Amino acid sequence: MRIFDTPRRRLRRTAPPPRMLGLVTFSFALLGLGVVTYAVSLPSLIQVAQRSEERGFADIFAEGLFGSGVPVGGAPQEEGSDGGAQDGESVVDDPASPEAGRFGGLTLGGVTFEQVISGVAAGSASSGGTATPGASGSAGSGAGTSGGTSGATGGAPTPAPEPAPPVEVPTEPAVTEAQERQFYQALSASAGRINGYVGEINGITAGFNNDCIAARGTRERRLVEARGLRDRLLNEYMHVRDGILVANDSRYKNAQGDLIRMYRLLTEYASVVTDAWMNNTLDEPGDVNGLLASIRAAQNNQLVEFQQVYGRFSL
Repeated sequence: MRIFDTPRRRLRRTAPPPRMLGLVTFSFALLGLGVVTYAVSLPSLIQVAQRSEERGFADIFAEGLFGSGVPVGGAPQEEGSDGGAQDGESVVDDPASPEAGRFGGLTLGGVTFEQVISGVAAGSASSGGTATPGASGSAGSGAGTSGGTSGATGGAPTPAPEPAPPVEVPTEPAVTEAQERQFYQALSASAGRINGYVGEINGITAGFNNDCIAARGTRERRLVEARGLRDRLLNEYMHVRDGILVANDSRYKNAQGDLIRMYRLLTEYASVVTDAWMNNTLDEPGDVNGLLASIRAAQNNQLVEFQQVYGRFSL
């Protein structure tokens, strides 16, 4: 009797209590429910994985939870909001936008130049007669044509030269809107100094009009002023030409060319005035009327061309 009772007691001791059996049954039920749920949602998860290659996974996941039009961490966008801006760029920078290509708009206009006086009565006599352009060259040109026909007779025909191989031009990467913004900011800063330089150009012109026969100390001081302006204009010209590296495909490339041209013309005019003062800083004034004529010629050339470019300039 005791022999059979011992195994029964052992079975009773090792059998789990009813509460544990209930937990095990509940766990298996949850496991089965999870397998069924995963099998049902598997097609949508595959679509999410495919779409995440083009968009962020967090955005796709939020769209699947809350529906389309709700970004992560925000409310649905209203109509008319910037729904296509990415990486911090606004919609204005979009090339397809009607406002693209203009970050502020800059035009110039309204400057006038100081005119050079016609002459001074106290100036020394002008230098001797100047050679007439082309008068001596006409005879020389005739001699050259008569001598050039003597060697055209006889001899074997010269073979035509072989055409040169085509030159491969390297292509530049596309210009981004961030680069365009940098070009605009650099060019607009330099263009904003144009009017100030024009005022200084008028200053050195008026200085020569007023002090071309003044005391030597005054004329030397005017020379220093003109030379300083010429040097600063030359530095500005070099900065716009070589310091602002505008891409060839940029929408501001033509504006850079106009800005380079304007600073070159102002530099050339300031150089003419500087040279006039250098030739007029002796004890007695030099050929003042001749120097005034050289400045007037620079006004009719450099400054007239400057006004043409200045009037059409825009960014």
